[in-house]
Amino acid sequence: MRKQVAYLGPKGTYAEKAAHILSKLANFQTPIFVPCNGLHSVIKSIAYNNCDAGVVPIENSVEVELQPHLIHSGNFLIYLS
Repeated sequence: MRKQVAYLGPKGTYAEKAAHILSKLANFQTPIFVPCNGLHSVIKSIAYNNCDAGVVPIENSVEVELQPHLIHSGNFLIYLS
């Protein structure tokens, strides 16, 4: 089954580029990339098992106070560059 990767959309954003790079690092074979309208939509996609992984910009996460949720959840892996 193909992995689905949610990212903060629309298509063509840096988040989509990061999703492609991180999918390669995770060895996902031909993943499906799912653009989302907001940070919470990305997180909900993972939390409700609609997607297998997600990518959000960390600077936006801090702005909307999402970082503590990401840090305390065992289902999330944060890549910083």
